Amino acid sequence: MKKEWGIITKLKNKSGFGWDDCLKMITVSKDVYNEELKAHPNHDKYLNKKLDMYEAMSIVVGKDMTTRNYAKSYIDVNLEENTDEQLISIENEGEYEETSKRKETSSSSA
Repeated sequence: MKKEWGIITKLKNKSGFGWDDCLKMITVSKDVYNEELKAHPNHDKYLNKKLDMYEAMSIVVGKDMTTRNYAKSYIDVNLEENTDEQLISIENEGEYEETSKRKETSSSSA
């Protein structure tokens, strides 16, 4: 299974090859397909065909881990969520203060 996952990963990243995430299928044009089969006849089962065991393979042998700048832990995600909530509440407080000042000004001038 690990060997098959390696082939699938390599094919997905090759120039001229596409990926259909809904069908879990490596897509390729007829010309590129023919060239690939000349070089690797056993890759026929991976090209333009639904990969039935793709989800299971990705869980067992996949390395769907983000690296470098894109890597986040659950702590980072919670911090970002809290920061967004705090920004929204701070913005709302500012709007509330401006609205309150306008009401005070308009009522005092009347």
